[in-house]
Amino acid sequence: MLVMQTLAYPIAWGVPLDPNLLRSFLAVAREGSVTAGARVLHRSQPAVTAQIHALEQAVGAPLFVRGPRGVRLTELGLRLRPRAEAVERVLASIDALADDDRALRDARLAIAASTTIAHYWLPQRLGAFHARWPGVRSRVRSVNTHDAVEALAGGRVDLALVEGTQESWQRLSPDVHRAVALQDDEIVAIIAPRHPLAQRKRLRGEDLHGVDLVWRERGSGTRDVVQAWLDRVGARPRVRLELDEPEALKRAVRAGIGLGFLSRSAVHDELARGELRAVPLGAGGVRRAFTLLAPGPEFASHAARAFATFLLEAERDAGSEESSDAQTPTRQADRR
Repeated sequence: MLVMQTLAYPIAWGVPLDPNLLRSFLAVAREGSVTAGARVLHRSQPAVTAQIHALEQAVGAPLFVRGPRGVRLTELGLRLRPRAEAVERVLASIDALADDDRALRDARLAIAASTTIAHYWLPQRLGAFHARWPGVRSRVRSVNTHDAVEALAGGRVDLALVEGTQESWQRLSPDVHRAVALQDDEIVAIIAPRHPLAQRKRLRGEDLHGVDLVWRERGSGTRDVVQAWLDRVGARPRVRLELDEPEALKRAVRAGIGLGFLSRSAVHDELARGELRAVPLGAGGVRRAFTLLAPGPEFASHAARAFATFLLEAERDAGSEESSDAQTPTRQADRR
């Protein structure tokens, strides 16, 4: 037996609560008459009247005062209404979860991800998403930022994950697509251990004049961001080799062809093994954001909405954990 202690006096429900009773109560309360409430519910007036009487009998007191122009809530009815609306919201959220589950049991998700994201950032997050929604079948196209934006604009994928500058997705319509920064990322110079610049703590523009460079292809988000920094500091390295893939670029750097630029996340294993050195650029480093490009909710597929929501929640939770970790030493020092 559920006892509701929040009203003016304790009310004992003699029977399990039927959500339909609350739906009828809210419809009548909102419309101001039983006739209008029944019309909204697509039910007969006698059926709605019977449900109101059943609810009043359950709570042991009238919920409406009847008059010639309709009905108004009693004091008890006024107290019950916000609680009934809270139950209504819970039931709606349960229905939405059920709809999500049904819609995602055999859904398809097409993603265009720029190369660094596709190789080093996306797999772990996609794995966690599939653990939650095992019925979704995903296809990932690993391309550069320019091609990822083109695929989204052409409707060939549901969403794109890119690492370039804001200018790279200017062609997308702001009325249809949304851009959301997910994670901050640092680009570093990657250098073979025996290279003359390998022991530098950071590289300035003048350090790179005439230095041999292994460069990413045109359309690469990494190349666009680094090129903007090189132009800003007036650096003019000498391009020796241009490659489409980060893995090929790392091999070329290890072979001594020149230094390259990659996300720090792309060289984690090589740094741990001592095969490469990572040197920050400039006084404050060169940073960019991993960005989600997706249609607005009214245009997105069910799978795209679910994955976008999942990514945003995951990054928000990760940010909260980092903030908590950063504050921990201060708390410990305060206790000491």
